[in-house]
Amino acid sequence: MQRAELEKLFDQYLAETITPADLQQLWKTLEQPEHAAAWEAFIEQLCSRENLHGLSNEHEVESALAAIKQQMAPPRIRYLRRWSWAAASIILLLTAGIYYWQHQPLKQQRAAIVKPADEVAQGANTAILTLADGSKITLDSTANQVIRQGATAIRQQGDSLHYEAKEKGPLIAYNTLATPRGSQFQVTLSDGTKVWLNAASSLQFPVAFSGGERIVKLTGEAYFEVAGNPQQPFKVVTGGMEVQVLGTRFNLSAYDDESTVKTTLLQGAVKLVSPASQVVLQPGEQGLLPSPLAAFRVRTVNPEDAVAWKNGFFAFDNAGIREVMQQIARWYDVEVVFEDNNIKRNFGGTVSRYKDVTAVLKRLEMTGVIHFKMEGRKIIVMP
Repeated sequence: MQRAELEKLFDQYLAETITPADLQQLWKTLEQPEHAAAWEAFIEQLCSRENLHGLSNEHEVESALAAIKQQMAPPRIRYLRRWSWAAASIILLLTAGIYYWQHQPLKQQRAAIVKPADEVAQGANTAILTLADGSKITLDSTANQVIRQGATAIRQQGDSLHYEAKEKGPLIAYNTLATPRGSQFQVTLSDGTKVWLNAASSLQFPVAFSGGERIVKLTGEAYFEVAGNPQQPFKVVTGGMEVQVLGTRFNLSAYDDESTVKTTLLQGAVKLVSPASQVVLQPGEQGLLPSPLAAFRVRTVNPEDAVAWKNGFFAFDNAGIREVMQQIARWYDVEVVFEDNNIKRNFGGTVSRYKDVTAVLKRLEMTGVIHFKMEGRKIIVMP
């Protein structure tokens, strides 16, 4: 292939007008050493266009470009499989497309058939705060207010809450913060611990911590930055297990509609305890619990992938299509239907959660191995 032909394919790829056959041809050039210089130039072009990668910090762009080039070693271009979320956000679909090209023989696919539909986009973040007396307050990310609850002041600034407990009462009062599908919210607890709630999640916590330990209960997914206090250990109870920490940063995913509870440690150390087993995680490790009576399984992961949602991205590393669509359904509040229950596809890559859902589906379709049809707020997944 001539350089001009390859550059034409690059242009069609960026314009999202490339055909499945041409896309297959484009991926083939990745393993052809004579096209290494063209691919490097293409990646540098992507890095120079902020409207494509969304990174405004020049240092972030340079770091991402360096991470990408490190994966390219003449005379053979290595497959670009693993990225930091920042690097992946620059090229969005390259990781997904190349992952498929390496692991699955591509078949001739029909053209993408995402039908025009009303945009299904993520809106303003909202949440429901349930106070100790059972009263409910709807929180909107456009509001700023102070909520009084006894001696406690709850300050809302946009999509975050901050608890200021003036004194500890004789009885422990609990609040619950819940996010609907399509929203996320952040809360700073009275001890200074920060918690980010993902969509369709809830956190129950005391207005002020007392006694010898700090205990909160989670359903769904949350990222924790726990304030250190060795005299008052912090515990998260969820999904038939608990996470015990002193001061650390970790992500915990325990949705009721998912079979496995995932705990990913970014900093510090945590101890995972279930009725059947216990394990201590180190930074960069993820603990998996398929059921309360099962043993924990530990694997090494890129921890930044686990918290990409907090930074506004979907991040997938060899994720099955059902896991991918489950996250999309939860974030965009849509129904997902599989035309074929035997579809087995895996994805790697990163894409912004703040695009409308049609744009996200198009990027998945550009891998050439999966297709979608939209009917209102229903997404039909097809091979």
